[in-house]
Amino acid sequence: MSNGNIETAILSYKKVLDINPNNSRATYNIAWMYAKNKQPLKAILYSKDALLLQNINDKGKFYRIIANCYTEIDSLDEAKLYFEKSIEINPDDALTIYNYGYNRFKKHDFKKSIVLLQNALNYKNDLKKNFNNLADIYFYVGTAYSETNNYKNAILYLDSAIAIKPFENYFSNKAETYDKMKDYNKAIEICNEGLNEKPKSAILYFKLSQIKKKINKIEES
Repeated sequence: MSNGNIETAILSYKKVLDINPNNSRATYNIAWMYAKNKQPLKAILYSKDALLLQNINDKGKFYRIIANCYTEIDSLDEAKLYFEKSIEINPDDALTIYNYGYNRFKKHDFKKSIVLLQNALNYKNDLKKNFNNLADIYFYVGTAYSETNNYKNAILYLDSAIAIKPFENYFSNKAETYDKMKDYNKAIEICNEGLNEKPKSAILYFKLSQIKKKINKIEES
């Protein structure tokens, strides 16, 4: 849905609210569309207004919108509170668990992030509706393991991400992990594998140049 179509839809739902201010579905759709349209503060405002209504059947989905929007504007601890409220209501919501895991990843709370994201992977069938989400979970778990120096697990999860979606950042972080292990030849190999998939990737060319500079310094010393 284009930005113009989103704005048109928001106006339509606002007309619904003019007729019935207690229409929680219209309020949710407005909040969701504001979030989708990169207007997190408006999404938070409408979601919090909705939570004041008496006929809310599922507060969890509003908590999730608020949490995701706070994450987007880097109010990570504020987001954490709303993720926990959402999960308390919907403990098996894979998407909320994944989003919370990403929030902790952004906070550099890698151990908590790993626990949450691995929990999200218990709901693979739900996540398979969106393979990008599934690949990203493997990517964030792998990167979190790399950040905590558990390189073996890092490689396993990054390989799983690449198998789903050969994205340049996945190859770059896998190369970075081998770089940390001082296995520079393997790191170069991974960069080249990524460049076979994404020949114009500036990220991979930069990573490759970094590794080659390290090798040159070692050879010169």
